Amino acid sequence: MLQIKVGEVNLLKVFGHFNLILLFFTLTLHAGAFAKFQITTTALLQTFHNQQDKNFQTDLLAPWHEYNSLIKKLPISSTVYKISLNKPIISVGPRILITLRSLKNISFRPSNKYKGNLTFNFFGYLATFNISKKITNTTFYPKDKQGVVNFFNIITHVVTSKLINHIKDIGKKLRLNDWGIFMLTNKLSSHIFKDKNSAHLLTWYLLNKLHFDVKVALSNQQIKLLSYCKNSIFNTPYFLIGHKKYYFLFNKNSQANSHIVTYLKKYPKATKSLNLSLKILPLFPNNKQTKALNFTYLKHRYFLHVNFNKNLTDFMQTYPLTEQKIYLNAPMQSVSYHDLASQLIGYINGKRASRAMNFVLAFTQHAFGVTNKKEISRQYPMFAQQALAYKILGYRARVTLFVYLIKHIFAINVIGVKYKKYLLTALNIPMKGYSFMVNKHYYVVADPSYINANIGQIPSKYMGIKPQKIIQIDQ
Repeated sequence: MLQIKVGEVNLLKVFGHFNLILLFFTLTLHAGAFAKFQITTTALLQTFHNQQDKNFQTDLLAPWHEYNSLIKKLPISSTVYKISLNKPIISVGPRILITLRSLKNISFRPSNKYKGNLTFNFFGYLATFNISKKITNTTFYPKDKQGVVNFFNIITHVVTSKLINHIKDIGKKLRLNDWGIFMLTNKLSSHIFKDKNSAHLLTWYLLNKLHFDVKVALSNQQIKLLSYCKNSIFNTPYFLIGHKKYYFLFNKNSQANSHIVTYLKKYPKATKSLNLSLKILPLFPNNKQTKALNFTYLKHRYFLHVNFNKNLTDFMQTYPLTEQKIYLNAPMQSVSYHDLASQLIGYINGKRASRAMNFVLAFTQHAFGVTNKKEISRQYPMFAQQALAYKILGYRARVTLFVYLIKHIFAINVIGVKYKKYLLTALNIPMKGYSFMVNKHYYVVADPSYINANIGQIPSKYMGIKPQKIIQIDQ
């Protein structure tokens, strides 16, 4: 098989046109491999459309460097804390009389604006693109650094600004955050190329053009996609490159101890880090699901139901495991919140504030089953919206759901209290119990994972223990 040494791009200058053809026919190349390689050499004869691409090609041809992966594991625990049934919490505070604002339903209005030859389902939205055959004919060959250079040389000539702008347009239409843009770009590339290496290379090129700081690397002749991320990502290998953490993305089979080679410099103007914050929910077509919930509190049975968009929870399911504050500060779908809040308010209106808040705490303690050691995925963080799709929740998911409900129903300040393998909340309310002073403000604990506990009670294991971190939550 023909092997090209790193850096030998301008072959015509070395051999001349005639000698190059002679060399090809002299060597016994596989016919398919020769055809693919011929495509790459054709692209090398072309000039770059802009100086950025030309400069970056030079960076790709520079020596690549070796890196070994690091990884940060997310501590998990299936421990369930439970106390015998409590007496009703002391009735203090004003009587609650909450009126819920009317629901403003934001419906998805599909558009037939786009026409093309490629359509795929993107969380209920039919994404349509017009893809040139020149793109689909691009290939990763040979399977080394030179193959990356060859792919880049070709793709710069066949991917137009129209395709880049189309991705941006869909992103705006669906209100996608950074992760949504990454998912859309990756899914598009995966539908264009069945070969994962080529798909990763196209995703890399498109995201660079969208100004994201992403790289590709080689590991055992396989392409790996790396992204600089603003947030910590757990249970995913990352590499320190120039004092930045670049995480593996869309590489499910990547091992914890990975070894790669990659280039040092980034694509010009590709300076954006991946920001996993979810401040506004994506606007996906509604795939309505209804979930029935019930729980027993102080010998009474309560029944609730909640509607949610499965397309939205499916999107959340794709999220990398990231920092708890990302989940705690994310919104909930308005229809889901309105369903839960209206029913909870119906049960608590007329009660004293202490008992009303304790009822919402009891809901998150009792309406969902508890995890065991086998159900590891349920012990990971979840968005409050995402938690509604499950019957069994771990302590992190209970906290995000409780935080969203308590701060929006009662308009109070809430913080997250993080221990090594546990998480609970504390409320800025004048009630007695186990408490913290944070920035000269009093917070009393409320633990949605301490079954049967009232506001102010904490598992004995954590009494007197200094938390690892106080998580500030947007109010």
